Amino acid sequence: MKDRLELSGVSCRCRIGVPAWERKTRQKILIDLEAEAPLRRAGRSDDLRGSIDYHALETTLRAVAERGERKLLESLAEDLASAALAFDARITLVRIAAHKTPKLMPKTARVTVRIERAR
Repeated sequence: MKDRLELSGVSCRCRIGVPAWERKTRQKILIDLEAEAPLRRAGRSDDLRGSIDYHALETTLRAVAERGERKLLESLAEDLASAALAFDARITLVRIAAHKTPKLMPKTARVTVRIERAR
């Protein structure tokens, strides 16, 4: 098993949706990230330099998500995956899940898009 870092339920306010009216107001989006990276050094040394700074990574994800507007969760997920891979060269693979309560589907609690990207 490879080492993994997970961020779950990162809350963002995004302008997202296919119809223009849906993008006029920010909507709550939840992001889950799973990143594969070597963490043994950090575990043995208790030194952040051997790990991925997950606070800074969370800040990066939120900034990417909240910038601009998008029509699709798929586009948001791609942008987040690219940002996570660019964040630290030690991250070799990311899995992103973006969750949204769909305004156009009132009988559906949540729509989720999941992607996996590697270097």
